[in-house]
Amino acid sequence: MPLEVAAGDLIRLPVALVNNLPEEVKGSIKFQIEGKGVSLALPSLVDSKFSLKEEQRSRKMYDLNVHNERESCRITIKGNSPHANDSISREIEVVPSGFPFQIFGSGLIEPGMKDTHNFKVPKELLKGTMKTEIKLYCTPAGTLTEAIKSLNKSPCGCFEQTSMTSYPLTMAVQYLKSHEGTDESLLASCLKNLSSGYERLKGYECKNGGF
Repeated sequence: MPLEVAAGDLIRLPVALVNNLPEEVKGSIKFQIEGKGVSLALPSLVDSKFSLKEEQRSRKMYDLNVHNERESCRITIKGNSPHANDSISREIEVVPSGFPFQIFGSGLIEPGMKDTHNFKVPKELLKGTMKTEIKLYCTPAGTLTEAIKSLNKSPCGCFEQTSMTSYPLTMAVQYLKSHEGTDESLLASCLKNLSSGYERLKGYECKNGGF
């Protein structure tokens, strides 16, 4: 199941059915979708029946339509039979179609002063896809915390890519540990990603030294 889909996409979702018993198994597959961004192409298949002979394997395909709703949808699939029950749940992020872009503006507001920023909105902007966000930081520490959140990424890729992610995390962890009132959950997340990066880097070490 994909992690992210765009409005207008069609998800072709395979569901595997396996019967390892020496007898026929009958049951049902039930879909539960939380959110308006995704729906079954055939609503009648929300609760469908299946029958498997002894030691039989099968696969059912379900089509899901993606609508123009910017949100996170949770899809849960439940398999029920007199012999056993099983379920799986995944969250899908629905985003608008087209190429995303961001426009930023920043400034310093003095007491009793006003600050204005003008942005040019492209004519090609899809209706209903624009999202605005305003953040105010009362102290420099707030700005640094936000910067650390942008640096806190899960290490991946080759040695150079892993190093580029892990090295800034060492400085971020040092800052969070040396200052009071920092976000404990952010520190825990940074430590987790830093530990993961360290383990990945050890895997690139050569027996004769170096990486």
